[in-house]
Amino acid sequence: MLWLRTTGPERKHLQGLIQLAAACVHLEKGRPAPARRLLSLALEKLETVPQKLHGVPVEALRTAASSLGTRLASGPFPAAPLRLLSPLPPPRTE
Repeated sequence: MLWLRTTGPERKHLQGLIQLAAACVHLEKGRPAPARRLLSLALEKLETVPQKLHGVPVEALRTAASSLGTRLASGPFPAAPLRLLSPLPPPRTE
C-alpha cells in the first residue's frame, strides 16, 4: 500500500483518490449512503493538496467531487455510468 509509505500532501492526495474511487464504486452499486460518506472524506483529504500533484488535476477533481456531492444531496442518483472527469489527452512523446 503506497499511501502507507508516504507523508504530507502526497499521503493526503493518495488517500483522497482512494476514497473518491471507492465512493464511485458504491454509487455504481446503488449504495448512495456510503458513497456520500466516502465522498465527504475524500473532499476533506483533497482540500489540503496542491492544485496539481503527480500530474493529477486535483482542483478539477475537487470541483467534480463537490458537484457530485451536491447531486447526491438533492435526491436519488441515476444509475448511469459515472465519469468525474473527461479523459485526459495522452502524454506527449517529444
